[in-house]
Amino acid sequence: MSLNDHTPLKKILLAAPNHFDIYHLMQKDLIALGYDVTIVLSEIPFQYNNFLQRAYNFFRKVVFKDFNFKKKLIHEKYKNYFNEKISEQAEFDYALFLRADLFDSELIQLAKAKSNKLISYHYDGLKRYPGIFGKIQLFDKFFVFDPEDLGIDEKVSPVTNCYFEFNSEINYQHNNHPKNNFYYLGSYEENRFAILKKLIAFTKSRNISAKFEILFTKKIKNKEWIIKKNPEITFIKSFRKYESYMDLVKNSKVIIDLVVADHNGLSFRVFEALKYKKKLITTNQYVKYYDFYDSNNIFILKEDNYNDLDEFLASEYKKLDQKLYEKYGFTNWSNYILDIAPHIPIHLPSYDY
Repeated sequence: MSLNDHTPLKKILLAAPNHFDIYHLMQKDLIALGYDVTIVLSEIPFQYNNFLQRAYNFFRKVVFKDFNFKKKLIHEKYKNYFNEKISEQAEFDYALFLRADLFDSELIQLAKAKSNKLISYHYDGLKRYPGIFGKIQLFDKFFVFDPEDLGIDEKVSPVTNCYFEFNSEINYQHNNHPKNNFYYLGSYEENRFAILKKLIAFTKSRNISAKFEILFTKKIKNKEWIIKKNPEITFIKSFRKYESYMDLVKNSKVIIDLVVADHNGLSFRVFEALKYKKKLITTNQYVKYYDFYDSNNIFILKEDNYNDLDEFLASEYKKLDQKLYEKYGFTNWSNYILDIAPHIPIHLPSYDY
């Protein structure tokens, strides 16, 4: 399957968070597949209509202790924006929501009324955002990437994350002379930071070139002290654009994946490593149950096996069956969740927790 094999001119509404650019990547791939794409983001910038509206909000807060007036204005403005976006088409063949917990049920219902098929993909653990549980029934199909979330509802179906194909580099050749041996990009979380520090110590002891980037997404206690004490880490204020991030992935030998504690699904990093045929070091022990797992390519990091990394790094990447690479690309992924033939089904493995 390739980006040019898809039947064109289908209309799709893509409703997604705007805190990083997954929606933008999906939009590019969907357009390449021949879709007419309408984007609706989960948030939009807010401004008062005029000075009087701002002053009235201040008056209500001070006099009546009403702290909800601005929230009502924001909600009304967003609802108008949502209605305007979905009015761009008479109807949609598909509506795909990413992280549907970020959208009001009322707005999801509006999208459902204009769409032939309403689908959700939740690329995070359901328990992290319990507000989603009351919305699952609104969808025709609700896909999850964590095996632990299967069985919650009859509409819940399995799928993994995928890699994006918009830059037409599916057949990227492995780089034998990377700039960095190790590369990691992730947001700051205390449990992951401790593991990262041990990996940094490992790279220093082996004189391995590495680039470690951490995003501070919220206020962190002792932020300046953490930065000062960790000169080996680059601390950034916002995520890199995907193209910039992919350049660093392509120019690295090994990708680091440190799992979030609240779910067991495989992150996008796993599939980016698959796409570019990069070795992967991950703390996600469940990756061994997936059909693309090979111990030559993926090292499952534990508390006591850092010394085993030497043998892993000394071996060559082992190429997999081409069908496995195609299976986890966006073309097959989108065909599968939209139920369009041909596609290879993407199941989640069964395992004990």
